[in-house]
Amino acid sequence: MPAFVCGVIAVWVVHLLVHRQIDKTASRLGLLMIAVAAFAQFVILGGQGGGMAFAPFRTVDAALSNQDIDATLTSYVVMSLAILVGWLLYGVAVVGLLKQRMWLDPRAVWMLVTILAGIAVPFLLFRSGLSQLWFSRGVAEIIVLVSAWGMACLLPRPLTRRHAGFLAGIVAAAGLGAYAVSSFVESRSGGTGATVTSLLVTAVAPFAVATVFLVVWLVARRNASGRAPGVAVLLVFLLGLGTVNVAAFGYQVMTEPTKVYRYRVGEEPLFVAGGLDAAVYIADHSSPNEIVATNVHCAHPPGKRCDNRSFWIAAYTERRIVVEGWGYTAATNDTGWPLSRNAFLPIPDPGRLKINDAAFEEPSPETVGRLVETYHVSWLFVAKKYSADIPGLRRVNRLLDVSFENSRYLVFRVKS
Repeated sequence: MPAFVCGVIAVWVVHLLVHRQIDKTASRLGLLMIAVAAFAQFVILGGQGGGMAFAPFRTVDAALSNQDIDATLTSYVVMSLAILVGWLLYGVAVVGLLKQRMWLDPRAVWMLVTILAGIAVPFLLFRSGLSQLWFSRGVAEIIVLVSAWGMACLLPRPLTRRHAGFLAGIVAAAGLGAYAVSSFVESRSGGTGATVTSLLVTAVAPFAVATVFLVVWLVARRNASGRAPGVAVLLVFLLGLGTVNVAAFGYQVMTEPTKVYRYRVGEEPLFVAGGLDAAVYIADHSSPNEIVATNVHCAHPPGKRCDNRSFWIAAYTERRIVVEGWGYTAATNDTGWPLSRNAFLPIPDPGRLKINDAAFEEPSPETVGRLVETYHVSWLFVAKKYSADIPGLRRVNRLLDVSFENSRYLVFRVKS
């Protein structure tokens, strides 16, 4: 929404400068978007920044670290260019909006400035877990839309099958060529992942293609009998470079079909049969202001590391939880450090976790009573695969009643 607000403000300003009058539609739309953005920030998010901080090019630093590339001035520049090319290549056909000054259309202004705002955020701001990238992903669809609009302005009308087939052939040639080049570069690097060389090829390739096209175009223009290729041919080829993943997937299907279609065998599901029934039972038998405690904090039963992205109990019970998962919450984001993986950060409030888990792992009238009194708990949701002393919980019958049970889950109701 902040990126959308930037776009509508740009529409308002451009209209004022070009037409010397205020655009009432843009004014109303701008006020509506600002109101929505303010509501989201101060009501839904409670005014929290979520750990977002001003940290120019920290995203680039994280990308270099992920690829085990030394952070130098050269690698920073090359990685930045490669990221921009990867994000913006699908938008090259926007140049078609230059035709008949279509770029002054309010819709085009809104999309272009929104895109610039969304792309700028990851280069200026940083948040634990790379959450700043959602700004760039949020405008990805707009990049495609404005590019399609620009291409529509350049293609002939009607577009014949022969012409469409010719352009489709260019797309296929571009994708296959990009895959061949990338495979060659990867083989030269020993298959160790991205290198400065491979990133440089990625960043430079579109500009090299445009340069070659410009040379061919100039030569054809100088030759009276020659016919200069249209700019649509160049744009279609550049867009075709983005189909490199299609070519890679097709090659893998033909050479390693079992690897492509293989399911992950033995992977622990987020929750097994019976979990939904137990959660819905609480939703159906409690008031919205009642609070639930659970022994489930990790996405999977505890192993070497706890994946803190478990939220399904809160979702299906439709109730507040003393502590379930804590990944990507504002408090967790604030405790993160550069290049840390948000999914494995420790809980920012260990005291709360200690009180919660003591009631499940060392149940007694004291531990359960402390949990209930401290956090006003009305329900205990127990997953039998996670750490819990279930016989001990059953013995605290002065405080707890078994309300629901199946082979994998158990629900206790706190006696009033």
